[in-house]
Amino acid sequence: MIILEFLGLILLLSVLLFFAVNYLDKSSKRRIYALVIVIIVGFCINCFALIFDLIKGGSKIAVDYFVALVRAGQYTAGLLVFNDKFDSLGILTSYNSFKIIYYIFMGIAYIIYTMTIISLFTYKTTSKLRLIFSKKDCVYCFTDVNEKSFSLAEDIMNKNPKAKVAFTLSNDIFASASNKDLKKIKENHYILYCSPKDEDTSFLSTFGIIKLYKIKYIFAFSEKCEINIKFCKNNLNDDLEIYPLILEEYSDSIYLHKSNIHIIKEHDLASRMLIETHPAYKNIYKANDKNNINIIVIGRGRTGNEVFKNLYVTNPFKDINVEMTIFDKVDNNGFYELMYPLMYEDEKINYIKCDIYSMRFFKRLNLYLRPNNYIVVALGDDKKNIEISNLLYRYILSNTNNKASIFAHIRDEKNKNLLENKITDGVLIDSFGVETQLFSYEMIIGEILDIYAKAINDNYNKNNPKNAYLWNDLSEFTKSSNRSVWISVPAKLYSLGLEIVDINDPREEISILELDSQLDYKGAYEEHTRWYRFHVVNGWRRLTIDESKSLSKDSKIRKIESRKKSLSLCSFEQLKEVSDYLGEDIQSYDYLWKEPLIYILHKYNKKIVKWLIIKVNSAVKGCKM
Repeated sequence: MIILEFLGLILLLSVLLFFAVNYLDKSSKRRIYALVIVIIVGFCINCFALIFDLIKGGSKIAVDYFVALVRAGQYTAGLLVFNDKFDSLGILTSYNSFKIIYYIFMGIAYIIYTMTIISLFTYKTTSKLRLIFSKKDCVYCFTDVNEKSFSLAEDIMNKNPKAKVAFTLSNDIFASASNKDLKKIKENHYILYCSPKDEDTSFLSTFGIIKLYKIKYIFAFSEKCEINIKFCKNNLNDDLEIYPLILEEYSDSIYLHKSNIHIIKEHDLASRMLIETHPAYKNIYKANDKNNINIIVIGRGRTGNEVFKNLYVTNPFKDINVEMTIFDKVDNNGFYELMYPLMYEDEKINYIKCDIYSMRFFKRLNLYLRPNNYIVVALGDDKKNIEISNLLYRYILSNTNNKASIFAHIRDEKNKNLLENKITDGVLIDSFGVETQLFSYEMIIGEILDIYAKAINDNYNKNNPKNAYLWNDLSEFTKSSNRSVWISVPAKLYSLGLEIVDINDPREEISILELDSQLDYKGAYEEHTRWYRFHVVNGWRRLTIDESKSLSKDSKIRKIESRKKSLSLCSFEQLKEVSDYLGEDIQSYDYLWKEPLIYILHKYNKKIVKWLIIKVNSAVKGCKM
């Protein structure tokens, strides 16, 4: 029995040291080490006391000394499990000095043991327990601590309070995290999981938990985009939904061309946010002269170019002549004309090379200002955007009789107070693209985009089984094209006199399947224009019927994705000629956006109604159809 107790003490030491080395954080390690030291010192004092007693008693047998050492282990083990009242010390009880020492060590052991047990259940440990008992499809993991991650994490919890948000950090990232960030993790009850390894593995070793806890959603939001790509490369698990933050120059990495990897680009998010929060179509339809409005983009960097392209794609009106003008200091026309050749054939688009900080800019601007204007300032720097936007606001207000909506791209929220941010005499100034607002559930995960895009594809397959493709078999470009249908839906509906509202809205629901033939044709026309423009801004060109015939005598080539050419890149009316050549009704596909829309709206408790015009300075509300 004594030997078993001695072996138990050795086992306890081994287990404590194993956990300390492999699994515990630094504070827990320190307490474990302190407890081990107490055990060793206590054992040494026990040995000394027992051997001293043997020597004083005159024993010279080696077995007695061995038994004394084993007894020392027994008493030390008894001390640590707090069940020894010193009655079993027997031979030592006559030495008061030793009893005092044992009481002291007992007190120390109690303190350290209690602190160690508490430290074993630190935030990291309780986080692991929460992971174990979580629903695996409701755990959202982040690989870095920053404002982008916190913004999305907060929105996820707002959308789904039962979800678990985990910050899965390597020790080097954890060590570099500020106390403020760690405090925010605890205050919001997020899960904190740190890699057990100390070496710098660029957080990849952390994701042993992916297999252990069967995590599904991963957000790789490191500021170093190459790290996010490396993560995607090392976690090619199709069961994972990975959202890496990527700069445009990294977007063609071969590791990202998978259906479960959803590329996040900040300039793309900013552009989508602008379109959703400040839609140009409302400005256009509320203008006094709908055919006399200009969309102006100042700056053609990443964000400016993305804004320009998205505004071009999502406002494809049949009966309204929307002019677009882009100002940029650098003459990139040669590059952009090579990239987007058909865009430069559009007479509605003006490209102006001009230094924004010159009087020549305002002289040129006057040539393109219309009675109604939608102006976006995206020069790549918050302070510049604010400065130019404020100047434009005052200039248009003081020197013209025009109306304008001016939107400045501002990334840092603390800079927003530098913007005028008001509306006076029909001139509005506001901001878009604040980083903390971009990283939201709807913007990042955007489930409705994929659900609608898949429904569009299913509807196309049902109506065209000969050219049917499953969603996972589509190219990333075609998937993106289907997603863009949803982004353009609000403008298309608005042009038909309709809008999407909550299911509880008192207005009567309108069925888009029952539109009169004129409106139905208009919707199809604008859908084809959207499709055409989406291909144009992605560098596609027209494939002529003669080219198609020359490419193959046995089959009729309708598109060549590798060369970015398509027969359908023509006007809606010209599709009849393409249809006759291919032997199928190509125009009919532009009517297929409606059925999936009904399904999606009902799924999300939305409906379509007639939109209202509220007359200024009047309580009268009228319905326009």
